[in-house]
Amino acid sequence: MNQHDPSVIKTEVDRLLQYLPLFDVAGRTFVLENGNGTPNYQDLHVLPEDCYEDYIYSFFATIKRPFWQVELADPESVGQLVYCDCEISLTDLDDVRRMLTWCAKEREDTPAFRRMLMDDGRLISILLHLKRIREQSFPD
Repeated sequence: MNQHDPSVIKTEVDRLLQYLPLFDVAGRTFVLENGNGTPNYQDLHVLPEDCYEDYIYSFFATIKRPFWQVELADPESVGQLVYCDCEISLTDLDDVRRMLTWCAKEREDTPAFRRMLMDDGRLISILLHLKRIREQSFPD
């Protein structure tokens, strides 16, 4: 796969953007339930992976596709970028790929980390910016 081919880029970006309407819903909770029926934010290791709806698994599988995965020279700075909307808005496609790599791999053994990325709006911010990149750089 040629990761610089515009048709490949559009296909991969569109594949990922199909999740945006599922994430971008006001008041949306992403955890089905934990043991007592409410999300537990105190213990990041308390929730098993099967507490999410199927599309969450599918989204994380999509961002683990080779197109989105890049080597992170400085994971800490990428993590800081993920948590700053003003910085996200200045990124290019390569930066988005770095952020999604970080989201897919950082604390991968901590199931509630994914929940924090979703509940904090990090994934929505990244996807909304990716949509802008798609519209500006790869119009139909």
